[in-house]
Amino acid sequence: MIRVFSQYVSPKGIVQMLLEGALITLALLCAVRIRFWGSASGFEAYIAFPDFVWQAVVFVVTLQMCFYYCDLYRPSAVRGRNEQLIAIGQSLGSGCLLLGTVYFI
Repeated sequence: MIRVFSQYVSPKGIVQMLLEGALITLALLCAVRIRFWGSASGFEAYIAFPDFVWQAVVFVVTLQMCFYYCDLYRPSAVRGRNEQLIAIGQSLGSGCLLLGTVYFI
């Protein structure tokens, strides 16, 4: 067990969070690529925009916080398939609402 902020965290949980962060970032890049499907120069210009990195960081951190608070990283939470899908849906929904509020402000 690794100690982070006076709390023990399993290495498996850290690897899972890092892997999900990478997958969320990849999904964001794929979404931007689909948005600029016909314009390769528009895609490159949007990715090179300095605020894109901050938007991506806010996006990934917000979704991972929502996953954490829905106990998706806790291995001792034994759930059925339906309960797991409901928890994922709730965390994605709350993440989208939170991101919409942040982007609106």
